[in-house]
Amino acid sequence: MFQLLWWVLLAFSYCPKGTATTYTIVTRYAGSSCDGTPYVALALKNATCSSDACYKYSANASAERISIECTTDHVTALRKPFDDSKYVLVEKFEDEDCNQLEISYAFPALGNFVGTFYGIANFSYAIAHLNTNGSASTQLFYRTMDASGALFETEKVDKETLASHSCSNRTKWYSSLDDNATIGLSAGSIMEIALGIVGIAVLLILAIKYWRRKRTDEGVADGKLLHDLLNDEVIVANRLPRDKILIRKALSRGAYGEVYVGSFKHKPVAIKMLPHSTCKSLQHVRDFLSKAKMTATLDHPCIVSFVGVPIGSVRGSRVH
Repeated sequence: MFQLLWWVLLAFSYCPKGTATTYTIVTRYAGSSCDGTPYVALALKNATCSSDACYKYSANASAERISIECTTDHVTALRKPFDDSKYVLVEKFEDEDCNQLEISYAFPALGNFVGTFYGIANFSYAIAHLNTNGSASTQLFYRTMDASGALFETEKVDKETLASHSCSNRTKWYSSLDDNATIGLSAGSIMEIALGIVGIAVLLILAIKYWRRKRTDEGVADGKLLHDLLNDEVIVANRLPRDKILIRKALSRGAYGEVYVGSFKHKPVAIKMLPHSTCKSLQHVRDFLSKAKMTATLDHPCIVSFVGVPIGSVRGSRVH
């Protein structure tokens, strides 16, 4: 049974989950190192991603560093560089149900202009706000830090939608206000863990039910076999009244039985009984009766004569 459970759990552990999507996480830092809070992090689907810890990016900037990471969990990877800093994270989808991710990005929620990704996205600067009432907003700008005519897009999200990461206008929102942000697990990772726990629990319940059912079936089978042996024609024909047998003293004791000297109808007999430790075991009683039946069928001058099986014996006995 336990071998069956092991193989079932092993099969579940290696059950394929499907091919995970690989994302390129591009994180951009101001200065000569990749330390501190980045001013933007971007996630793009890229099956041929190649990591780069921190390299100098000189286009339109004299001191700038970029770090590239490859991952299948883009939400956790986008949260990670911001550490304890406030941030707003946005997922953009191609469909209304938010199933096909198009792009995802995160900005520090500082309320001032930060650079983005000119040449990758349609915007070059952004302002992100994380408000005290739990809502958030982003403003995306074209290639100038002039808020008076270069505005590309403004988006706002209320507290409930932000906290629940609900799909709204092909967009999902996250922020540093999320409780699960400190855990370092995305919703998808939490769901996989939960499904795994539920799956193992179901398998354990099924295994326990199978084991109990098997024990019940075995008990019924043992009981039926014992009943058949007790009512076997050979055993019935050789039954003796228990009160007619006198037990005097023990001759020998072993793991498989105890032999006593006694008398039956004033004749000396040897009485074999089951030990106390096994007399309530169906398996041992069944084996004991099977041997009694076999002994009853033997008839030879060199073999001790079989007298019978006492009726009403608690421990089971044979008289020779």
